[in-house]
Amino acid sequence: MVARLRVLLAAATLPLVAGYVAVAAVLAGIAATAEQADASVPGVLRAAGPGWLAVYQVPVSIDGHELGVLPLAATAAIFALVAKVAHGAVARLGATDPAYPLMVIAVISTAHGLAGGGVALLVLPEPVTVETGAAVVVPALLAGLAATVGAARRVDLRDHVRAHIDEAAVRGLRAGLLGVAALVAAGMLVLLVSAALSVGTARDTFAEYALGAGGGLGMLLLSIVYLPNAVLSGVAFVTGPGFSIGPVSVTPFGLSGGALPGVPLLAAVPEQYGAWWPALLALPACAGVLVGWVLRRSDPQPVVRLRSVTVAGVCAAFGCLVLTSMAGGQLGDGGIGAMEIPAALVSLAAFGWIAVPAGLVSWLAGPRAVAAEAGVDAGEEDDAAEEDAAENDLAENDAAGIGDGAADDDAADDGAEDGDGAADDAGERDGDPVGDTGGDTGEPDGDTDGDTVGEPDGAEQLAAPADPVAEQGSGGEDRDGGHRDPEAAGESAGEQGDTDTRGPVRAAEGEDPEDDEDTPAGEDTPAGEDSGTGIADAGEYTADAAERTAGG
Repeated sequence: MVARLRVLLAAATLPLVAGYVAVAAVLAGIAATAEQADASVPGVLRAAGPGWLAVYQVPVSIDGHELGVLPLAATAAIFALVAKVAHGAVARLGATDPAYPLMVIAVISTAHGLAGGGVALLVLPEPVTVETGAAVVVPALLAGLAATVGAARRVDLRDHVRAHIDEAAVRGLRAGLLGVAALVAAGMLVLLVSAALSVGTARDTFAEYALGAGGGLGMLLLSIVYLPNAVLSGVAFVTGPGFSIGPVSVTPFGLSGGALPGVPLLAAVPEQYGAWWPALLALPACAGVLVGWVLRRSDPQPVVRLRSVTVAGVCAAFGCLVLTSMAGGQLGDGGIGAMEIPAALVSLAAFGWIAVPAGLVSWLAGPRAVAAEAGVDAGEEDDAAEEDAAENDLAENDAAGIGDGAADDDAADDGAEDGDGAADDAGERDGDPVGDTGGDTGEPDGDTDGDTVGEPDGAEQLAAPADPVAEQGSGGEDRDGGHRDPEAAGESAGEQGDTDTRGPVRAAEGEDPEDDEDTPAGEDTPAGEDSGTGIADAGEYTADAAERTAGG
C-alpha cells in the first residue's frame, strides 16, 4: 500500500516540478543575457509561475493586455512529459486492471488543477494577472488527457474499446489520426517553402530587433516555441480558410498586407499574392487520398468502408478544431490585435478534404460487393458443373455396366441358340433313322418334324438354360470353347433314335405305336389335336435327348 502511494505521489508531483523548473531556467537564461532585466532569483521565481500557466495554455494578462497566443511547443513538451510519467507509474504499479490506470489519471489531473489554482492565487496583482478558474480547469484537463494517452500505451484498451465501438469505427479513428498528421505535414511543407523564400527578410529582422546576445537568444527562443503555431497557420492556409495576424489576412485566394511584429518567424508571411497559390489545395486532397487508400481494403463492403471514412473525416475535423483553437488568440490591445484562425471553418474544410477523396478512393479502389457476389455465383456454377460432370460419369459407368451385362446376355442367348441348333440337328439326325427303319408308317418326315420337333423352338430356348448340363451337351461348343464332332453327335443321336425316339412321342400323344401303320401316307395330323401337348412333348424329348447325350 505504501509503495503504491509513493508511486502515485511521484506521478503527481514530477511533471509539476519539472515543468516549473524548466520554465524558470529559460527565464533565468534570458534575464541573464538581456539588458535592464531583473535577474534576481525571487524575480525569476515569480515570473516562472505565470510562465508555467502559459505553458498549459492558460491566458495571461500583462499590464492589462491579454496574451492569448501561447506557445504550443512548450505545451507539446509538457504533454509528452506527463504522458511518460503516467506510463511509468502504471508500469510500476504492475497491474493491467483498468482501475489502476484510472487512479493514476485521476491523481495527475487533480494535482495539476490544484497547482494551477495555487499559482493563480500566489501571482501578484501587478503587473501579471491570471484568471483563477482557467488556471484550475485548463491544466487539469490537459494533464488528464496526457495521462490518459500515457496509461493507454501501457494497458491494452482495444478490447474495452471494441466492446463499445465496432471495428469499422476503430479503423476510422486510426485513419482520422493519420489524416490529421497528413494535414499538419502539408501545413509544415507550406511553412518551410515560405520560410526558405524569405530568408533575407528574417535576417534583417534579427539585425533590427535582436539587440545584444540576450535579445538575440530571446528572439530565437520565441521563434522556436511558436513554431507549431505557425505550422497550424499553414494548415489553415492550405485547407482554404486562411489566417490573419492583425491587419494581414492570407488565404489561397487573396492577400491583404499590413505591418507585422518584428519576429523572425513572421518573416515567412508572404508580402505579395501568388497566382499559383490555389494549386496548394491539392495537398489536403492528397491527404484525403492517403486516408482512402489506407481504408480501401478495410472491409469488403463499400458501405462499411464509407462508414470508416466518415469516422475518419469527423476525427480529422475534431483534431483540427482543437489544434487551431489553441494556435490563435489575442496579442494585446495594441495595433497588432490578434492572431485569428477560423477554427470552425478549418474544421469543416478538413472534413471535406478528408472525407470526399477518401470516400471516392475507398469505393473505387477497394473490393466491391457485386464482384464478391459474382465470385460466389461463379463458385456455385463451378460446383454445379462439377456435380453434373460427376453425375454424367456415373451415368456413363452405369450405361457401360448395363452394356456389358447386355453383351453377356447376348452371348448367353447366342450360346443358347447354338445349343438349340445342335439339338435341332440332333433331332433331325434322330429322325433320319426313324425314316429308314420306320418307313412302314409312311408318314412324311416334314410332318413329323413340324408336329413334334419343329414347333417348340421357343420351348427349347426356355428349357435349355434351366439345366447347365443340358446347355453344355446341346450347344455346338463345349465349355472349353472347342467344337464338338458333328459325327459323334449324330451317332449318339442316331442311337437314341434307333431305340425309342418315336415311341415316347406317340405315347405322349396317346396313340398306340402299332397304329402307325394305319396312318395313311402323306396325311397330316388331325387339326383338332392340342398344340400345347406337342410343345410339352417336344420339351420332354429335347431334355431326354440332352441327358442321354451327356450320359453317352
